[in-house]
This record gives sequence, C-alpha cells and structure tokens, in this order.
Amino acid sequence: MTQEDDAHQRLMEFMLGGQKPKPKQDGGAKTKARKPRSARFAARTKAEISDDELRALGINRPERERLRRGRQRSGTPNKDREKAKALLRIGFYIDEQVEWETTDLDREEVVAAWAFLSNHDVDRVNQWWAEGVHPLDITYIRLLQDNGFEPTDLYRTIHGKTVLQHLREGTSPQWCLLALSWDNRT
Repeated sequence: MTQEDDAHQRLMEFMLGGQKPKPKQDGGAKTKARKPRSARFAARTKAEISDDELRALGINRPERERLRRGRQRSGTPNKDREKAKALLRIGFYIDEQVEWETTDLDREEVVAAWAFLSNHDVDRVNQWWAEGVHPLDITYIRLLQDNGFEPTDLYRTIHGKTVLQHLREGTSPQWCLLALSWDNRT
C-alpha cells in the first residue's frame, strides 16, 4: 500500500467512527445514483411517511402535525368566508329591527345592499343604525352615498326638518343633495 492509500484508509476510519469501510460488492462497478433523502420523502405520500422519519429529518412536532393534516393555512383570512359571515351578521341585525311581514321589500336584497354599502363592515352598519338610520331606508342611503354623503346625513336638519323627512314628503332628491352641500359650506 502506498502512503496515499494508507492516509485515505485512516481518514475513512476516522469518518466512519472507527469502523472499517465496507468493501464494494460488485467489484467497483458504478451503482445507480440514489436520489437525495429529501427527494425520496417528497415522492412518497404523507400517509406513507412515519413520524419517526419526519423526526429523523429534524422536523419539529408542530411542523409534523401540520404536514400530517394536509395543506398549510396561509396567514391571510379567506375573504369569501369572511364576507359570508359578515352577510349573515348584517342579516341578523336587520332581522332584529325589521318586521318583514309589514314591508314589501325583499329581505335578501336589503341585506345585500347593506353589505355592499358598508363593504361588509358590520361595525360600520351598526354605527349607522345606532345613529338612527333605519335598515329599510336603503334607497335614500344609496342616493346619498352615490353623491358622496354618509347615511347619517339623512338625519341632518335642513329648514326645520331632517333630510329623510324631506324625502318622505316628496321633495326631490336633487334639492336635498343641494341643501346638504350648501349646509356643508356654512
């Protein structure tokens, strides 16, 4: 043995923790290259990977549980789900204030209109209702919002009456909008 072979042998023994390297069984012929360990695990399904194998890869317990459960949840909430919840809550609050037998308006249309006007913000809708806006005044509220006013402007007083009273008595919406804009200037 040459000096290089002897140094190589001692290095291999050191690397293997005192064990002698195993001789190649096929006489030195090249074997098929194996995939890296992580690629072999990625090719298997989650059901085939055991907890011990994941632990051997260094994956901690919460990550192992998340891998077993399936897809990871993102940090952002599901917008459609949040909007559906807000729609249900808005409908609940409207049902508390309105007797649907006494009106000819469709409940779903009123709830959808309030959700649209508030951008599905339940707190904003409750604030408007707390300030005196009635859920069935939706047509007047649309008119005000289309022209840059808040629904609470329905209860501003102009010439001794609220804007809502003027609209219910038949005053034109354009006159009410002009009166509101004039009142904003003073």
